[in-house]
Amino acid sequence: MTQEDNNNFHPYYQYREKRTEEEVMVLDNITSPPVYREEFVTDEMLIVICHRGATWSERGTLEQQDVSVLLPYEIIRAKFSSDDFLHTLVVLSHDFYERLRHAYPYTRYTSYHRDRAKTHLSDEQYEFVNNALSMLRTMTKVHSRHRSEMLFQQISILLNMLGEFRKENYPNDVMIEPQMTLFNRFYESLTQHYKESHEVAFYAKMFDLTPKYFSAIIKKETGASAIKWISEYVTVQAKQLLDIHKEYTVLQVSCEIGFSDQATFSRYFRKYTGMTPREYRDSKKPNKN
Repeated sequence: MTQEDNNNFHPYYQYREKRTEEEVMVLDNITSPPVYREEFVTDEMLIVICHRGATWSERGTLEQQDVSVLLPYEIIRAKFSSDDFLHTLVVLSHDFYERLRHAYPYTRYTSYHRDRAKTHLSDEQYEFVNNALSMLRTMTKVHSRHRSEMLFQQISILLNMLGEFRKENYPNDVMIEPQMTLFNRFYESLTQHYKESHEVAFYAKMFDLTPKYFSAIIKKETGASAIKWISEYVTVQAKQLLDIHKEYTVLQVSCEIGFSDQATFSRYFRKYTGMTPREYRDSKKPNKN
């Protein structure tokens, strides 16, 4: 079975293809990461709880009793996993996440997870999280007019629990309020304005900083330059359009990503991926041999 065939049968892929209106889904007994050919971006929030084995990505290794929280619009980089990999995936729809984020200030810990790839849980913490998951599974099946409210409460409990465990297990981390860090504000701006500009100066101006100083802070906070974050986000979005919307011409994709013309888009794409958009699309065609 090819990677693309495996993706088609992945529970998360099927969940998205059905365009379900479920606010919260708990997907159990998953044995591979939700890979969409390469990196991809989703507007949903994902909570990954590893029960066995491991999976590897550019973000790090996720092993037994590790939890990773992926906020909406993060780049998903999972590449491959061990044969015995087993995890639970909690999916929060974008609308549900937005309502939760605005209605419950005590979900403040969620942004910490953008800076840390994972939190390793002790045996006791892992048991607590599994108990919270068990209650969440039950609530997703309850038929009640108060179901959404109950899901809000239980997800908030789970996120705050994970936030407290992160603080407890990594006491040497600099615990600055995440909404105050420049990177978190920059990343939020990037997800909203990446079609408007692909230049560092555009984002630096938002924060009344010079491009040089802005880039230096982003590099210090994340280890990667601001232009790397921008180019990676833009090219991943472009790849998704080239992959998913095969009916789109390269010109249409370039317009969707915010480029003034196809030639500029092609040069940008080649600079950061090593191939033109057409070459990338051709590389994804099934081998007839």
